Amino acid sequence: MKKTTTSEDGKGEEGLEADGTKKLKKKRMTSTERNFITPVRAMSDFLLKPADLTSLRKTMRRSPHADEPPITVYWRKDVEAKFVLNI
Repeated sequence: MKKTTTSEDGKGEEGLEADGTKKLKKKRMTSTERNFITPVRAMSDFLLKPADLTSLRKTMRRSPHADEPPITVYWRKDVEAKFVLNI
């Protein structure tokens, strides 16, 4: 018997196992939720200004070049949302 309900914190689902114990499953992220975009690309593709990027989430990623420092990238879904608000 397997019963599935949303957990109280909303981060996963609780399921009842055959022995009656609860098991918490994590929801999977979609592929678009973890895509990143560079600041230059965000400004050119989405017509944003540097001031528009200051309020967005950003993260540091490994540089594609061997001897370069990490680069700052923005979450693509945040950039797209900002673009929609600016239209």
